[in-house]
Amino acid sequence: MYKLGAKKFLNYLSEELEQPGIRKLAESLKINRGVVTRKLPEDILTEEEVAYLIDTATGTKNRAIIAVLYESGGRLGKLIPYRVKDVNFNSHSCKLTFPKGKTGARAIQLV
Repeated sequence: MYKLGAKKFLNYLSEELEQPGIRKLAESLKINRGVVTRKLPEDILTEEEVAYLIDTATGTKNRAIIAVLYESGGRLGKLIPYRVKDVNFNSHSCKLTFPKGKTGARAIQLV
């Protein structure tokens, strides 16, 4: 998950929940905004940072959103139209089916 995406999501979350602590967390994420065409390692959240975001998120839905974004490498805009029917669970993982897109329907496996 990229820091910029996480920061935007945290800002959205702070407005929805009206909790200034979440905005402070978003502001603490330092983002390299230079003219760079490729992603640098410091622009990507570490596993520890993602675990902290998941642990401090309020509500099961918000924790699930952060975890799925991290595991799938997807964008928040792709995740918003999801419905429960688009997720198939088995004993060790779940399969998310993207119903539409530029390249048609596709599925990803999350462990």
